[in-house]
Amino acid sequence: MGMKGRGQGRGKLLLFGEHAAVLGYPALGLALDSGISVELESDSSRGSWELDEAGKAGPGEPGAAEALREVLSRIAAVIKDFPPGGLAGVRSGLPMGRGFGSSAAFCVALSEAALVLTGRAAKAGDREMLWRLAHHAEAFFHGTPSGIDTGLAALGGCISFAPDPPRLPAWRRLKLPPLYFLVGSLPREVSAKSLIADIREAGLHQGSPEAITLARLGAYSREAVARLGGVLANMEGSARSGRLAAPSATARAIAELAKSAHRDLESLGLVTPGVAALLAAGEAQGALGGKMSGAGGGGAFWLLYEGRVEAEAGKSALQAQAEKQGLAAELSLELLSTL
Repeated sequence: MGMKGRGQGRGKLLLFGEHAAVLGYPALGLALDSGISVELESDSSRGSWELDEAGKAGPGEPGAAEALREVLSRIAAVIKDFPPGGLAGVRSGLPMGRGFGSSAAFCVALSEAALVLTGRAAKAGDREMLWRLAHHAEAFFHGTPSGIDTGLAALGGCISFAPDPPRLPAWRRLKLPPLYFLVGSLPREVSAKSLIADIREAGLHQGSPEAITLARLGAYSREAVARLGGVLANMEGSARSGRLAAPSATARAIAELAKSAHRDLESLGLVTPGVAALLAAGEAQGALGGKMSGAGGGGAFWLLYEGRVEAEAGKSALQAQAEKQGLAAELSLELLSTL
């Protein structure tokens, strides 16, 4: 066996801007603690890259082994001395194919591992350079990716994006006030690639209902970024004066924006009945508001709560609702706070 390289990519939660970002509108997202890790080990006796036994259930809609080889071939087109074969160990802490950016995390993890394996650890440490390489690789999954998912997977934190297709978006890191999310997902019923392509095509027709809706979704994202930036400034000012600013007003404002975005995403046919029912149940049980996250057709969603106690109660309520709908075995739920 030969050289080794390890890499990791984070999952993501898109808060605002899905689909609209593909047409250049702003977006806001949050990197998750969970993600995908990869270990590559070159082997001169192998003519191609293969998954190790434990990694054969890895990510990739067309099949894990094919996804691995296709992504690495795109990386090898940039890293000219990348070895032609070896073994890849892939370990995932993300629900796959559910809107948490598993393909982007996969591309970032493979890109970082490839850079380290070929003696370019310093370049792997340059997260923007890593982002560019992973963005190039992610085209295998999404054709014309926005760069947002790979940006969150590579850079981490909460980031606002100003897309500039076909270039990577400009970005700004935000320091969030305390917010309490309940993040869930159901299996996706339609591929993200086809959903993104269909909505993008419809939105390109100026004056169409889809174009008008996407513009509104971009406006919600812009307002959310402005509100979060404003509350941080207020909190810092309160801290200097010895007073603690309560973030609840901001949480409620963000939740109202989420409910507006949810209605527009529903009008585009992106919210499945299962996700819609769980969001409605969450709001009925005390959530301030929430929405689907990602491409839609099932997949990820989030609800925002006043505090941790309310979020814990909301989790129990949604689990009970999923039991009633026969979705309990398919539902993933996790509490997420920005503290």
